Amino acid sequence: MSATPTLATIFAAPSPAQFFDEVFGVRCRHVVGAVPPQWTNERAARWHARVDLGPVDAASVDALGVQHQHACAPDAIDERLSTQHTICADVSRDPGLAPLLDELATWVPSASEPPFAKLYASHEQAGFAMHMDAHHVFVLQLRGHKRWTVSDAVVTAPLCGGKLLAGQPVHVWPHEGDPIVGDDGVPLQAPNPADLRVVELAPGDGLYVPPGAWHATAARGESLAISMSPGRAPLLRVVMALLEQELVRRPAWRRDLVRGPAGAGLVAASIRRALDHAVSELRAVVHEVDGVLLQRAWAMTAFARLQAAQLAARGEVRRSSVLVHADPRGFVLVVGDQACHVSFAGGEIELPLVAQRFLVALGAHPRMRADEVLSWDPALDWDGARELLQALVDLGVLAMADAGDRR
Repeated sequence: MSATPTLATIFAAPSPAQFFDEVFGVRCRHVVGAVPPQWTNERAARWHARVDLGPVDAASVDALGVQHQHACAPDAIDERLSTQHTICADVSRDPGLAPLLDELATWVPSASEPPFAKLYASHEQAGFAMHMDAHHVFVLQLRGHKRWTVSDAVVTAPLCGGKLLAGQPVHVWPHEGDPIVGDDGVPLQAPNPADLRVVELAPGDGLYVPPGAWHATAARGESLAISMSPGRAPLLRVVMALLEQELVRRPAWRRDLVRGPAGAGLVAASIRRALDHAVSELRAVVHEVDGVLLQRAWAMTAFARLQAAQLAARGEVRRSSVLVHADPRGFVLVVGDQACHVSFAGGEIELPLVAQRFLVALGAHPRMRADEVLSWDPALDWDGARELLQALVDLGVLAMADAGDRR
């Protein structure tokens, strides 16, 4: 089996910082020949063997340019391909994609949506009509060529996809038919051809398409490609989840609002009282929210879908012990007014504020000898350092390094 490429080396080279600051979520990026042929051939072979396929759809575009998509039985795939359909198959279970999906989950940790992968197979000119997605899309072309007509994002990070209906941009389900409104509050117009560019993907090419970017596709001959997407993790969900966590504890917020018998008139007095009380409580809760609380909420959300790392034996920490971060995905440190909070795949722990200097240095050292930590903070003696390191090993933040572990 060939070595799996990384999305960072494909899309974010030479500068990941530049990719996330200037490209991610904003504009498309086309990368030529970045994926090794052996890896693309392995993915193509699994498709032809119909291995690890999840749900399969067949999509087509009618004479009016309207997209139609329906479930497709595996034994009908070849027949659909021969009739100008594009096959879309879930391949998230392909073990060869697992490292890439894990990479996406690290980039965009989402508590509500796992990353996923789709395989697209089509014959000459088959493809998708102009539309926009609500997900980041990372495409790797496996076989053949595909022509993409794309724009950069025309609306920032939409939470619902869109399409053209009778030439007008509208949302898809669950807001089917609603006009798409731009960042300026004005309904979008159909994409201007001058704002679109054509990119032809060849085997081994990659293409990143942000949410809110118009795009349409057409195969050039037979085409096979994989797209991968992280779950969405917008700020809105972090804030709303924190508020819900607090408000759901209060009985009044769990009670149904009852209108009573039908009829015209003012809002019922009982509902007015409940809503006025809710406004008062909501203001009080929001007043208590600060940056540290939101950072902790995000950190716990970021690790919510991640399982704790599989650790080696949790031995006793000695001066000569070599320790590593138990999880290569790392941990998140939030410094409050009175304590440090460490979130990791196993949960959250709280440490005294005086541990801040030690924890910042720990984050910068994925591998260390135990007595090396004494140089990080002059206030540490060995007994205090050993106790802290042992606690982090026992909790699963650190692990004893195997002899062959060179992290």
